[in-house]
Amino acid sequence: YEASNADGARSLARIAAPVLVLGNSADNICTPSHTQRLYQAIRHQDRERAEIKGATHYYIGQKAQLDQAVGVIDNWLQRHALGLN
Repeated sequence: YEASNADGARSLARIAAPVLVLGNSADNICTPSHTQRLYQAIRHQDRERAEIKGATHYYIGQKAQLDQAVGVIDNWLQRHALGLN
């Protein structure tokens, strides 16, 4: 992390397209506070933040949480007419 050149918050501040920030409440890699900072960096109003309760970073052994995350993403894509049909 400390050696990365990535800056998600700075990058998100420049995006003008709709954005979904999906976080996991038990993620110790991209923590809930980090996903909140990413969400807050988005400067326009067509943004949404969702959190999957109990989910870890890779959803290993968490089929129910993974299914929930896929559902959130699918729903968001459908509402933004970006779904793959």
